[in-house]
Amino acid sequence: MKTKTKTKNGKDPQNASLRFLSGGGSMGDLIRNFNWEATQIGPISQWPSNLRSTLSICLSSNFPIGIYWGKDLVLLYNDAWSPILANKHPWALGRPAIEVWPDIWNDIEPLFKETMTNGTPTGSKDALLPMERHGIVEECYFDFTFTPVYDESGAVAGIFNAAIETTYRVISDRRASFINTLALDLSSCQSEPDVYDNLKELFRRDLIDLPFSFLYTLDKVNGRELKTHSLTDEEFDKLGVVQPFPFDEIDESENSLHLYNLDQYLKNTPVSLWSEPTSEAIIFLLREVDGRISSYVVFGLNSRKRLDNDYYSFLKETANIIGITINNIRSIEVERTKREVLEQIDKAKTIFFSNISHEFRTPLTLILSPLEELLRNSEGNLTQLQKQHIDTTHRNAMRLLKLVNNLLDFSRIESGRQTADFSLEDISAYTKNLAGNFRSMIEKAGVQFNVKTEEFVQPVYIDKGIWEKIVFNLLSNAFKYTLSGSITVHVFSEHQNAVLTVEDTGVGIPQSELPLMFERFHRVQGNDARTHEGTGIGLSLVKELVKIHGGTISVDSKQGVGSRFTVSIPFGKNHLPLDQIVKKKADFDFPIDNLLIAEASGFINNPETVKEEKEVTEAILLVDDNPDMREHIKRLLETTYNVVTAANGMEALHKLKDGNITLVISDIMMPIMDGYQLVKEIKNDERINHIPIVLLSARAGEEAQLEGYDTGADDYLIKPFSSKELLARIAVQLRMVKAKKKVNENLTSVINQSPVAMTMLLGKDKVIKLANVMALELWGKKSEEVIDRSALDAFPELVSQGFGKILDDVYQTGNPFIANEMPVTLLRHGKQETLYINFIYQPLKNSANETHGIVGIGVDVTEQVMSRNRIEESEQRFEAAVKAIQGILWTNSPNGEMTGEQKGWEELTGQKPEEYQGFGWAKAVHPEDAQATVDAWNEAVIERKPFEFEHRVKTVNGNYEWFSIRAIPVLNPDNSIREWVGVHTHKQL
Repeated sequence: MKTKTKTKNGKDPQNASLRFLSGGGSMGDLIRNFNWEATQIGPISQWPSNLRSTLSICLSSNFPIGIYWGKDLVLLYNDAWSPILANKHPWALGRPAIEVWPDIWNDIEPLFKETMTNGTPTGSKDALLPMERHGIVEECYFDFTFTPVYDESGAVAGIFNAAIETTYRVISDRRASFINTLALDLSSCQSEPDVYDNLKELFRRDLIDLPFSFLYTLDKVNGRELKTHSLTDEEFDKLGVVQPFPFDEIDESENSLHLYNLDQYLKNTPVSLWSEPTSEAIIFLLREVDGRISSYVVFGLNSRKRLDNDYYSFLKETANIIGITINNIRSIEVERTKREVLEQIDKAKTIFFSNISHEFRTPLTLILSPLEELLRNSEGNLTQLQKQHIDTTHRNAMRLLKLVNNLLDFSRIESGRQTADFSLEDISAYTKNLAGNFRSMIEKAGVQFNVKTEEFVQPVYIDKGIWEKIVFNLLSNAFKYTLSGSITVHVFSEHQNAVLTVEDTGVGIPQSELPLMFERFHRVQGNDARTHEGTGIGLSLVKELVKIHGGTISVDSKQGVGSRFTVSIPFGKNHLPLDQIVKKKADFDFPIDNLLIAEASGFINNPETVKEEKEVTEAILLVDDNPDMREHIKRLLETTYNVVTAANGMEALHKLKDGNITLVISDIMMPIMDGYQLVKEIKNDERINHIPIVLLSARAGEEAQLEGYDTGADDYLIKPFSSKELLARIAVQLRMVKAKKKVNENLTSVINQSPVAMTMLLGKDKVIKLANVMALELWGKKSEEVIDRSALDAFPELVSQGFGKILDDVYQTGNPFIANEMPVTLLRHGKQETLYINFIYQPLKNSANETHGIVGIGVDVTEQVMSRNRIEESEQRFEAAVKAIQGILWTNSPNGEMTGEQKGWEELTGQKPEEYQGFGWAKAVHPEDAQATVDAWNEAVIERKPFEFEHRVKTVNGNYEWFSIRAIPVLNPDNSIREWVGVHTHKQL
């Protein structure tokens, strides 16, 4: 049977006359059960039809609707409208509007009057109505309407209120507008002072969300310094600082700090737009790109808005925009300063090299002239070896002269003193003639050489000397980086320009390097080439020389495919200075500059050396990309040592693994693989890392030497060096090799004679390099079965036993592993056996404290473990036998006193150890049997004979029970008693 729900006034809501109140969710229930008789509108049964129909619409709607009824404007509302009330719901139901909204009554009363008195619909869009909700007066915005509801007489009986809270949208739009303005205005700032000036104005654009703002910067010189704020001078003077803001307390994980009591820091907080003072603030920490703290920004918090996630995100984004702007400007300033410094350094370099180049020319002339005289007039006067020395010296003096000339050209261009004599020339024929000087050399190196030219109708003006330098530099560069394939020179016309291209199938240029190719002193690192030598000024000089012709140069390249350099110069002479245009001298043949050709020839020339026959022992590997340097050092060493040469680190590695090399001498700057990488490869290879390495470099100074030693080199020699110094350094390293060999031999001898098993594992693969006799005996292996094999490869059965992880942990952490009596299953002599071993794996470390191996020391304790196990098994069987006969086992000292802990006796009698020690056990024996037991026991002890007796013992349950006693003396080898072992057996009555 259903029970009908009745309201407080006793009316049935299901009655047809009250059906308008059915439904309506939770508010429907509240309205049905509300005591309306106590209100101005009276009981539900007396409500007029217009109220009933209006309320019915209200309750059945999903839109927020409220109803104010009667002269007191009594409030009714639906579920959707209730969030507007916040914590006033459901208290506000049935109350007059003036009681519900005292905080905004001044704002809404005129609207109520207008609607109630005149029947005029009113309302507002995004109206600010600061309501006291959630414990504080909140900044709230609403879209709402007041619509009159008429009674039957035509008078206004109430107000229909449709409302939507727009607080979130209004505040979000305001904040988004501020963020956009902030980002846009700050993006135009060119300096930090501009940022601070703009911020002072920007901060005042949103004094609701940011009642006040302070920006502090942090640097080593001034510490924390206030750079800008949002206050007027008058407001700032009234602050009254109590103590500095707690910047050091900022949580590093959040980079922010919420200050709840602002009056702890400011006596007079800045005036807010609201009547409530600002009492809270938040500090954000701003960082440089490298993570260092750069600034702090302090924001006052809106007194009418709690700090929720949205508010925090807005403040954090504001702080981030400020921090990013400051960082960007500082980065630009740093880059600008760097660029200015680099320009000054570049200019200083040019001036310095210009001055020093002039000084070089005189001694170079005095060196080259005598050398050329010697080479011309040496018939019969010089040995072949002497001629080789002179030729090498002459060739490298010419290289130095070429460098000096390039630097002088730069100096003249930089100072504006470089002039040209432009004349009308057949550029195709002249370029073909210049390129022909490289043909024999290029083809000798196995590279195909093509020259293509076209006839020109339009006039072309060039300076023949400058054009020669352009062509020769481009061809020399192409030859240097083309190890196979082809080089093609092409001269043609295109778009009113004479165009020269030099294309090769060489190593190519990385895309990231292309924009830097014509910068002064820039060199591409790591590319394969015939030599790694060079100054990085050749292409930058070509660019300047092309510009003198009014032309341009560009490069197109793909790594591994090749490169194409393109030079374009305009036809005619209108683009050239008139005072530098000259008539062509038909009877003048311009001299060919052979410095670049001579240098390029050195890339492939490898003159045969003459050496005296002498017995040699040690083999030395010499690595250098300069052929002359290789031959020079080889001649110094080959009378004493067997010298093997390589042109780069990669070639050296192959020869190291093929031959019995004792020592390596290597240059640092080389193509394909440089000296530093070669050292790392050698030191990381367990097979060859014992070979000492001497690095040669033109880089002087302590820093360069330390870099060489840090890489792993054993010695570092600075060019130029004397032959005596080189030979002395080599001798020292070879003596150290012999000393290390002797030490290793002694160590091996000690290990082999050790009475414990010892082994040495090297490298990440744990290769067995040494195992003494005891180790081989323990393993059941022969030396040839394990030496030079990975430990886990030689003993695959250890993998499943966890030894792979154990060895990896020792190698990676550098911590030893110790095990006692660890069971290890080995395949010994063809069958599996389990041994018990005490062992330690100790990491083997080098001078840099890096683990490079593991030393293992082990002792076979299988016999001891097995013996102990047998004894323990025997004792267990004995104890089991005693338990089987329901006996209590105990032991006594030789003189018959009970000592130590006797668990069986304590379990039987409940006596504690301190109670039964000595003859205290007798207290548990029945008083009538105690003395007889003690006397019989003493007699057995004196006569050293087995003891048998019967007596009553008080058990843990408090009862005396009969037990049979039997004790046997355990004798030492000298027939003295070591102890007594006895058993109490419960006697069944």
